[in-house]
Amino acid sequence: IHGLQLESCEPFLLEAGLDTPPSTDIVEAACQAGRQLGLPTELAGVPFGTDASTLSGAGIPCVVLGPGNIDQAHSPEEFIETDQVVSCAILYEAIIREFATMDSTI
Repeated sequence: IHGLQLESCEPFLLEAGLDTPPSTDIVEAACQAGRQLGLPTELAGVPFGTDASTLSGAGIPCVVLGPGNIDQAHSPEEFIETDQVVSCAILYEAIIREFATMDSTI
């Protein structure tokens, strides 16, 4: 287009993607704990950054899950309902208990 100027900027954040195999013990523990609590256990990718990418790069298998809605995360209107925090704490405990019963090494 006549008169159009473009400028390319370096990425603000550049991280490797997180791609933990579904057969990894931590994924299986999280899914089993979710099933025990009657929660959805569908695995999905998301288009945002996480420190889990760095941990995964160091050889620590990771899952990313937590309370709240990503639409409110890191915004001036960020909030999480108290019952979601409590439910998530219960889920985290169930994941830890499930993982502890596995013959896992990280």
